[in-house]
Amino acid sequence: MKIIFWGIFFTLNLMAEQTYYTKEILFKKITEPTLIKIKIDNELYGQMASNHMNIYDLNRTLQAHHIESYRPTLLSLQSKDYDITTTPLLSKSTSNSITNYIFKLNGIPADRITPIITQTNYERDTEILVSNNQEQWQKVIDTILKDSNFSEIQKRAIELNTHSNFIALKVNNGAETPLNIKELLIETLPNHLYFMAQPNQEYRVHFNKTHQEQNRTIVEALVNEQAPFIKGKLGDLQENVILKPKKEETPPTQEEQDRALAVVIIVAVIVLLYITLEFLKG
Repeated sequence: MKIIFWGIFFTLNLMAEQTYYTKEILFKKITEPTLIKIKIDNELYGQMASNHMNIYDLNRTLQAHHIESYRPTLLSLQSKDYDITTTPLLSKSTSNSITNYIFKLNGIPADRITPIITQTNYERDTEILVSNNQEQWQKVIDTILKDSNFSEIQKRAIELNTHSNFIALKVNNGAETPLNIKELLIETLPNHLYFMAQPNQEYRVHFNKTHQEQNRTIVEALVNEQAPFIKGKLGDLQENVILKPKKEETPPTQEEQDRALAVVIIVAVIVLLYITLEFLKG
């Protein structure tokens, strides 16, 4: 009996699991400590918007890292400097002449956006809001969506510089028909992740709800001093399940075993009574 109860306790203990996500960092073989530069991709942006990001080697040693945003000059900043993503409309609702258009960005930074609108010759007051969960919204700017037969202003992007999971356009229609907005063009200035790699070592980006403080001063200083680096890339997103470390459990006491056995006996009696009653009815 003791063996059976201990086996049940041990099984329940093993069922306690923790899930986390990783991306392997890929780079060519090195023979000395080397600064690695990786361009952040859309999957990584999506994880960064809702979770903390850490870098570990295979020995589970935390690595310092630094994220650098693209810093063009005012003269050099053009459309070719941006990464462009198109996201479809997630939902649309209209109430009291106000139409809300919600788009799911999945954490992709929106340095500027362009609503793709099929109508022409319109002018609408608009609020732009962002959220990570669609429950709490924060207004970013007030703007005007405008198109005229005498200009090409509708092609002008709206400057935002936001990083969130969702973005909403709250458009005041007045007495006009709601605009037909089916897509949102997102322009993102590229961001890069830096860290120091050691020879004969592998590294992974980890995403979970626990953020580990780390000293990034050295890596940040190397980046600011334009130290030599090699480019790496990110592997596929992987889901990992590990068992949570648990303290060793002591076997159940005799009192606990007796209590559990009494419950088993009561259930068995109820089942036998039910079978007997069914037999008598038959």
